Formats: sequence, C-alpha cells, structure tokens
Amino acid sequence: MPIDAPQSLRDIATGTGSASPLDAAKADVLRLDADTRQRVATSMIRLFGVCNVVVLLIIGAMIWQDNVLLQAKLVAAGDRAVNASVIMALIAGTTAQLGALALIIGKYLFPGKPGE
Repeated sequence: MPIDAPQSLRDIATGTGSASPLDAAKADVLRLDADTRQRVATSMIRLFGVCNVVVLLIIGAMIWQDNVLLQAKLVAAGDRAVNASVIMALIAGTTAQLGALALIIGKYLFPGKPGE
C-alpha cells in the first residue's frame, strides 16, 4: 500500500499544497536530492563519452606513430607496437572500467526497493 506522504511533499514542492515548515523542509530535501541524482547521471554519461573519445585518440596516435616507424623502416612489420589485440584490450578495458564505475555509483545513488 503506497504512502501518501511523498505525494503531499511533491504538492508542497510544486506549490500546490499548504505545508508546515517541517513539510516544506522535507520537500526541499527531496527536490535537492532529485537535482543531485540528475546531475550525477548527466555527469556519468558525459564521462563515458569523454573517456571513449580519449581512448580513441590515444589509439589513433599510436597507430600513426606505428605507421611513421614502419615507413621509415625503423620497425619491421612483425614488430608493430599496435596490433588488433592491443586495440581490443584498450577498448574493452575502458568500457569495462567505466561500466563498473557507473554501476557502483548508480547503485549508490539510485537504490532499489528494500530487500533487493
């Protein structure tokens, strides 16, 4: 059975209900909590994008340097520093680390129902 208190606090927060000072303070806390959660979620999405772009730039620079060394005949083709396994490891590692970070922060900021 749902509790009616959060709905009344939402009414107070939006200005559609009358409230005691305590109810108004609780509504302010709920509003600030929702704002914090939204900012963190937005920041996490931006962090994913930025980290993936940085990894792609690093991979691009490594491939460019590898090609420069190959063209100058300073490195044999079999001795390349960047091969498919290096690229896949960088991409997979970045994705896994950021995914784990997002999961940990998400579980902390957006807890499920009690007992889950």
